Amino acid sequence: MYKRQIFLVLVTASAQLYQNPPKGWLPAGFAPKTASGVAVTESYAFDEAVKTPQWWMLWGMLFLNVSAGLGLISQLSPMAQDVIKKAEPTISAAALALAGGSILAYASIFNGLGRLFWAWTSDAIGRRNVFITLFITQAILYIALPYIGSELFFTIIACYLLACYGGGFATMPAFAADAFGPKNIGRIYGIMLTAWGVAGVVGPLIFARIYEATQSFQGALYAAAALLAVGFVIALVYKKPMHRTA
Repeated sequence: MYKRQIFLVLVTASAQLYQNPPKGWLPAGFAPKTASGVAVTESYAFDEAVKTPQWWMLWGMLFLNVSAGLGLISQLSPMAQDVIKKAEPTISAAALALAGGSILAYASIFNGLGRLFWAWTSDAIGRRNVFITLFITQAILYIALPYIGSELFFTIIACYLLACYGGGFATMPAFAADAFGPKNIGRIYGIMLTAWGVAGVVGPLIFARIYEATQSFQGALYAAAALLAVGFVIALVYKKPMHRTA
């Protein structure tokens, strides 16, 4: 009941203990590696980064991926119940609600696992390639989802889609650091997170409004696929900005 209040008090109290180290401080014997060839001295200031097209492209990719993911999360249980009810018309209301909630719970686990998997994969194949993969595979599956009649296949697809949602969210900080350097990434990515806040309103709203108008989730899923297709194009044309020199 009081989780939010306790969380607020603990986080606020802990924040009072944070202090920035002296400028230029490094642990004894530590030689920092550059992030994808970007030296600290080449890092953008926030005011410089936000004026580049690349900052807004990354903002857009984060917004589009999160919009689709949060839209799906907001309606995943009732969507799952629709699939289950068609396959098992005699299922009781209580059992149906439990089954739908269980699928949401399974998919939520993959939301967390996807953050680990896709962030790790991005170290091997690159951040841009991860987002290209996330966008195109998700768009295809969102289009296919209305035609899935198997509870098992629906669950597998839902788990993958939420893994992509979490994975995109976890990969973007490194993507931004690769683009703008590590020195000021706290502010550069911190402001970029406004994309997540905006998507938290837009994604669920799109799903809810389309469902209210059509009484079907198909249109909402197609809308999510369209958002992801736009993200795919942005990721495809994205090029790392030229780095400034100190």
